[in-house]
Amino acid sequence: YVADYMRSYNTKYITQCAEDYLTLLFRWNKFSVKLGARTNYSLLNGLYKDSTQLDFQKHYFSITPSVHVAYAINDENSLTFSLTRRCSVPTAKQVSTYTIYDLEAFSKGNNHLNTSTTYSMELSWAKYFKQQASLELHTYYYGNTDEIGGLSDIVFLDTYGRLVSFVQNINIGNSYTAGAEAVFSFRAGEHLVARLYANGFYNYYKAQYRMDEWHESGMWSYST
Repeated sequence: YVADYMRSYNTKYITQCAEDYLTLLFRWNKFSVKLGARTNYSLLNGLYKDSTQLDFQKHYFSITPSVHVAYAINDENSLTFSLTRRCSVPTAKQVSTYTIYDLEAFSKGNNHLNTSTTYSMELSWAKYFKQQASLELHTYYYGNTDEIGGLSDIVFLDTYGRLVSFVQNINIGNSYTAGAEAVFSFRAGEHLVARLYANGFYNYYKAQYRMDEWHESGMWSYST
């Protein structure tokens, strides 16, 4: 047989990670505070046996803190608050610049990808009644920045001699969800617990769908 070097490749991806965790817990009267920190170092390597000029090495480092606070107002009321941050590192294949050709399309990675970051913030109040019932009010915000996705488009490529589609990994955009919910639970019988639930939230996103072209949209929603 004759190898088709346009559509075949011999590669090895190696990912190495080192993580450290630190957690501090404080309790004072009715307060409880938990502080955390996580560090992550990732080393991505790509080795191409037949195209060594495309070998790469990529470094990523991140620090992600977290805060959790609880306050017992009294025996029937409590407040909780949490704030966290998380980072997601691209895969070695996603940052590889090696071009993969198919019959009618081609794709490649992106060596300039940033880590994707997720933010989470929550505030809750709980009320417990003596009649075996409870009411919980919960507000939240979940945000994502530099989300990683595939950008698709059509271009003319000399290799094909015609218009073909391509896909490239990029930091495609940002999004967030913010809202509030209420849950009322009560015991309706010896073996029956009923729950009433309502949730309202707003979704927003801004994403790149072509080179230098962006789309953004927001929408209110609710559920019961």
